[in-house]
Formats: sequence, structure tokens, C-alpha cells
Amino acid sequence: MQCREYIEVKLEERLVPCATYYLEFWLNPVANSIRVNNFGAAVLDKPYLDPYAELLEGVDLVLNEDSIVGGAPNQWHKVSGTFVAESPALFLIIGNFFSDDETLAQKTASSIPYSFYLLDDVLLRRVPGAYDMACLLEQPSGTVFSLEEVYFDHNRHIIKPNSFPSLEELATVLLDNPGLTIELHGHTDDTGNSDSNQELSSQRAEAVQAFLINKGVDPSRLSTKGFGATKAVADNTDEAGRQLNRRVEVKIIQQD
Repeated sequence: MQCREYIEVKLEERLVPCATYYLEFWLNPVANSIRVNNFGAAVLDKPYLDPYAELLEGVDLVLNEDSIVGGAPNQWHKVSGTFVAESPALFLIIGNFFSDDETLAQKTASSIPYSFYLLDDVLLRRVPGAYDMACLLEQPSGTVFSLEEVYFDHNRHIIKPNSFPSLEELATVLLDNPGLTIELHGHTDDTGNSDSNQELSSQRAEAVQAFLINKGVDPSRLSTKGFGATKAVADNTDEAGRQLNRRVEVKIIQQD
């Protein structure tokens, strides 16, 4: 039997599919224990109920340290990296997910026949505005997501230049997937009256549509809809919140 010990925590909220996350944790080897590699992490939709068990296999790792984690017992080693969430996972589990044959071991004359490490300072946070566009557009029909890096000034529908990289990425994915049809949803903050906000939101969706058409996307694959200020995602009482509400979303209509 290949024994393993895993650390598992329930996250404060589910991961957002296709969003990018940064994960970091620190390891400290216990004196006289074998030094090994393959410290990894996985995110799960459901809890793994037995943290003291045989080798846990068949999970997709979001991070793995393939170098031996050595050093003195008071030396901490950082393991870190980014990953794209593939599902709305709610649990993070850390440990060794490889067999003994796949795991490198560094022994000394005084080593006990086991490997023990201290684990501390686990950090998991979302990378702001970072989506994997190809992943998003592989989601089921009806999925709606925000183009978080597309920006508009107050009371205007002109796309800001710092939005172009995100829109160019969207155009590339659409051109590479000719069976994909989407609907663009325009939104505003709550400044102004409802009629003007409704018109402005439609104009913002149409501005993104025009950008994509200019990049070569067939107009028949793009439709638009404006919602005014009726679907805020942030507080409209400060500029930061209003900026987030001035947005365009994508709804996947058809995947072939």
C-alpha cells in the first residue's frame, strides 16, 4: 500500500470557470525525513473525504513541483503558479498524487523511512480580468460571461484602446470556430435616465459587434442586445463600481 496524507480545505466561494487563478504554498521538510518531489494541488467540485488514505489518483493537477524539495528543516520552499479553472470547484487539496515509482526520493544515512513536510501560507486568488477566451467559448450554449477587459468612458460608446487586445482575442477564437454564434449584451452604470442608458447600452454592444466584423467575423454570427443599467454587477456609488457596470457581455448562442 502506498500511503499518502492530503490537506484539503473548502474555499470561500466556487471558482469561476475559465478564469485564471494564482496558487501559492510553502513547504518545510521535517528533520531526518526523506526529501521528495511531486508536491501538487488539485481543485475538486466535491470533497475528498479521506485525507489519510492510499494514493489519490485520477485527478487533474493545477500545480505540481517536480523538483525535490530539500534544504534544512528551517528553510521554506515556495511552490507557485497559475491555472485556468475548468469547473466551479469548491475544494482545494494539496499533497503527492504520484506513485512511489514516479516520485524522486533523496535519502541520508539518518533518514526515517518516511517523508514529512510542514505546509503553510496557502494562497489562492483570482487574477483580475484574466479569462481564457478559448475555454469560455467552449462552454455550453446559454453561457454568459463578461468581457472584463473591455472599457468605455462615462456616457460614451467608444471602445477604449486598452480594450483592443481582449477583443482581438475574441475575434481570433470566433474566426477559428466558424460554427460559433454569439449575442453581445451591452450594459451601463445608473448615471442618467433609463431611456438614454438603454440606448447607450445597445450602442456599446453594437460597437463591439462592429469591431469583430472589422476583424473578419461574419455579421450573421453576431447579434446584440442592450440592458441599460438594469443588470449591475457592482455598486454604482463610486467610479470603480460604475466602471465595472459599463461593460459588454457575451452569450453563447450556438456551438457546432
